[in-house]
Amino acid sequence: MTSPAGVVGCGERSEPHRPRSRGVVRPCSAGASPAGLKDAGEGAWLLPPGFRRHYNHGLPLAGAPALQRGFTLIELVVAVAIVGVLAWMAVPLLEVAQQRQKEGELRLALRQIRGALDAYRQAVLDKRIESPADASGYPPALERLVEGVPDITQPDRRPIYFLRRLPRDPFALSGAAGETWGKRSYASPPDDPREGDDVFDVYSLSAKIGLNGVRVREW
Repeated sequence: MTSPAGVVGCGERSEPHRPRSRGVVRPCSAGASPAGLKDAGEGAWLLPPGFRRHYNHGLPLAGAPALQRGFTLIELVVAVAIVGVLAWMAVPLLEVAQQRQKEGELRLALRQIRGALDAYRQAVLDKRIESPADASGYPPALERLVEGVPDITQPDRRPIYFLRRLPRDPFALSGAAGETWGKRSYASPPDDPREGDDVFDVYSLSAKIGLNGVRVREW
């Protein structure tokens, strides 16, 4: 006699269309209820839900753990390819971020040096610093901004400092801070800056083009 779906009798498999497998058939003696099975009447018992779930997945016994499997070669190749594409996309973004940081440092350094140069000339105009009458009033070297200049209006001639330290060009690879800058004298035109007896302005010596499309040496 064939039992209803989900019901198995003594020595009967719940799914007769599948091949016989160890642990699937649960024989029982007449009149005895197998342990863990609910009596469905007429000598048949209901299988626990866990037993049918594992049996349907092809496992031989109820409660058996699922088999673990590793990655295939194709899956590993695909994962490596995805990581490579992401790294290739991240490199340009990293370069842009580094250049943006250097450009910010360059703007700050130019602002500091130019402000110190103007403060030096203002001190000359205020008669606090000795300067020849025919001079422009700008310092002869950038180092004077850090070394200090005697204040002739003070009895002890204490020095006036215009910079705590001389910033360097962030795009320069080597050299002292004062040597990393291009220097323009007061007598040279803006389109052809040249060094002279004083330092009227500074500019970057780098040939890079900024993110704004302008060469950084023209800032």
